[in-house]
Amino acid sequence: MGVHFELAPEYEGVIDLVALNNNIQMMMVHLDIPEPTNFSIAFVNDTAIQELNLKFREVDSPTDVLSFPVEEVNPEDNSVYIGDIIISMETAMKQSQEQSITPIDEIHLLIIHGFLHLLGYDHDTEEKKEDMWVEQSELLDLFHCPANPDRYAA
Repeated sequence: MGVHFELAPEYEGVIDLVALNNNIQMMMVHLDIPEPTNFSIAFVNDTAIQELNLKFREVDSPTDVLSFPVEEVNPEDNSVYIGDIIISMETAMKQSQEQSITPIDEIHLLIIHGFLHLLGYDHDTEEKKEDMWVEQSELLDLFHCPANPDRYAA
């Protein structure tokens, strides 16, 4: 199981990637994600995520997290690449202050939220939202994270 991190230069050294990777591995084990499964997480600024949001969702504003699910199987080793998660560090920092939580707790919420989207979860109906929020809450508990997933609207 592997996650590939990409950080905009201004965020180098801001996040403990070893600790973050350990938590992600714990999440993947908890969810019974088969090995080898790979994905990427990019930490960007508001300008970069706004460009992606406009290009792929036709929304001309920054957002906190975007997910781009794919399922590509590498025939050489049967590893599966499930997609990309893009997180705006600027928005994550603002939201952590607004929610009175640490920036890493906000980042955990955004990773969990984005990862569940990679797995096919969604919150576009009440039924789907309920399923996603149950899983999201379990994972937040696993991380001992006080972030509130209910602030996302369906």
